[in-house]
Amino acid sequence: MICKVCSHCGLCPGDLPVEKEISVLTECGTELFHTSNSFSPSDIGIALDIGTTTIALRAVSLFDGHHLCSFGEPNFQSKFGSDVVSRISFSLTPEGFEKLHDSICLQVSRMVVKAMQICQSAFLAKRMGRVNFKRISVAGNTVMESLLAGFDVSGLAGWPFRIPESFGFSSNAKKYLGAYGFDQEDCEIYFAPVAGAFVGGDTVAAMVAAGFHLDDGKTKFLADIGTNCEMAVRNGITGEIHCTSTSAGPAFEGFGIECGSGAVEGSIVKVDMENERMVCSVIGGGKAKSIAGTGLVSAVSQFLKNGLIDATGAFTDESSDRLVVSGSVYLTQNDIRNFQLAKASVCSGLKILCDKVAKVEIPEVYLAGGFGVSLDVGDSVSVGMIPESLSHQVASLGNGSLAGATMFLVDDELRKKALEIAKQSQVLDLAQYDGFQEKFVSSINFKKNVG
Repeated sequence: MICKVCSHCGLCPGDLPVEKEISVLTECGTELFHTSNSFSPSDIGIALDIGTTTIALRAVSLFDGHHLCSFGEPNFQSKFGSDVVSRISFSLTPEGFEKLHDSICLQVSRMVVKAMQICQSAFLAKRMGRVNFKRISVAGNTVMESLLAGFDVSGLAGWPFRIPESFGFSSNAKKYLGAYGFDQEDCEIYFAPVAGAFVGGDTVAAMVAAGFHLDDGKTKFLADIGTNCEMAVRNGITGEIHCTSTSAGPAFEGFGIECGSGAVEGSIVKVDMENERMVCSVIGGGKAKSIAGTGLVSAVSQFLKNGLIDATGAFTDESSDRLVVSGSVYLTQNDIRNFQLAKASVCSGLKILCDKVAKVEIPEVYLAGGFGVSLDVGDSVSVGMIPESLSHQVASLGNGSLAGATMFLVDDELRKKALEIAKQSQVLDLAQYDGFQEKFVSSINFKKNVG
């Protein structure tokens, strides 16, 4: 976070204007928003991106937008199911629902308290007095927000899907977290609005971070890539927004890949070829122990460019049962097949959204989520995860959900814009969409003669 008033990360001195322009630095640029002068230097806000797999937190000064601390944790609900569908099923009994609700509330409360303690220690160390926690902003998919708020998610178990709440409201945080160790009396909690059953507040927040609320005449695509992929497009001419979601499976999270893992220490996140030798970027800089989702995309791209796999994804050396990436880390033929199915889900969904907007020469494409932070755009295009028509201006947004949630902390006008985006978004059900299966099948193979 950068203070645009005094251009440094300290407290702003002297008289200030009624509004201060604050910027959030994302992977693709700087997004501007505003905070009123009603906040004092001691006022703190906490933004949360509640993902199915991971929960990310960022604490900021509401006064000047200064970043105070950030950290993440695996979502403790994973022990009740690795994906949204399994957790919905688990919640269908009163006991299951209570376990899911208690788990997320307890974890969020503990994370918030931890952030409060970190911020308070930093303030005291600088002799800045006591902090005042004023706001919590939450963005997550529809299921995660509902479970945190205590809403029944049984309506999401089958067709026709019914959302329990459209969100986009604020309340007293103690109402939701008070029974789990959070004891701040006057702290507000805000839930980002959702667009549909499987296009949640995290996607709406990312759309705001990508500038979907701006009337700048630009057509913009968003793809939040993971086990569940949410995608959206804003027509720069009409302002219409279409969005959808698709299940890519767990390959991008490292599951179903023999040497796969999440983005953890020792995992490969990028692969290059130098002098006919694989050169890998490894988290922590040590010996490669596994391969993360972005490394999978990158490795497949290099294998394809160097003729180790053909356009169908088959090994060109039929006698080999694996392709070594680095040391003991390798990919099998089955790994390649699982990757092809995952990337085809993303590509076919984006192709459907392309049909919904007028053809433009250079649409803006934003890749969001933890996966999008380390993803090499060139690799994603070369393996056909991004359609050729969208390959000209692609940028990594980073954690767009967390960026949007941070904006909602300090800019009430952006909360209104988020509500407008959620209400006007037209959600497409790909399972019911004519032509989706054909697009999916045609997206499985790679392009010939890549590189």
